[in-house]
This record gives sequence, structure tokens and C-alpha cells, in this order.
Amino acid sequence: MRGLGRAWLEVAFPTGGFHYARSAVNPEGGGLRLEGKRVLVVGASTGLGKASAIEIAKAGARVCVAARRLDRLEETVAEAGERTIARVCDVQDEASCRVAVEEAVS
Repeated sequence: MRGLGRAWLEVAFPTGGFHYARSAVNPEGGGLRLEGKRVLVVGASTGLGKASAIEIAKAGARVCVAARRLDRLEETVAEAGERTIARVCDVQDEASCRVAVEEAVS
């Protein structure tokens, strides 16, 4: 990650619109600095979502993992550690997404 500087992350919301947030990439090559941050990872029960959630938790963030299958989310939580919580969320259901976001930031 050396030399990347600070990057921007684009996040789309199901109701439309985008939010741009500055990432926490350490330009000196120290990896991610996420202490004190809260992160919601959707699709965190398998694959890239799961791997991302685990790495984000290792970087110090409080992580809320969300997906449709609670049993798989619980596996992610076990691997990611105590600063991680699981919430069932279906991205096709706006109310479900709102609840997941509210719980992630509380």
C-alpha cells in the first residue's frame, strides 16, 4: 500500500445517491488505521465480504457484519473477534438495510 496516499471510497445507498468517504490507508505503508471507526460490511457471510470484515476488524474497527444467513455470519464473527457483531440483512429490503445501519453505528 506504500505510495497510494489517501484514497476515496464510493458507497451507494439502496435509495439512490452516493456518499464519498476518505479511506484510512496509511501512506507510509503501515496498512489500515481504523481504530475508533465503525464499519458495516454487507455480504460478510462468505467470500470477499467475509475476508474484508476480518481484515477491517484486525485493523481496529468495530465491525457490523450483515448478510441473509445468520449461521454463516456467526462464523465470520468468530474469526473476526469480539469487536464484531452480526445482523441479518437482505439488501433487497430497505427496512432491513436501515436497521443494519442503525445497529452498526449505535
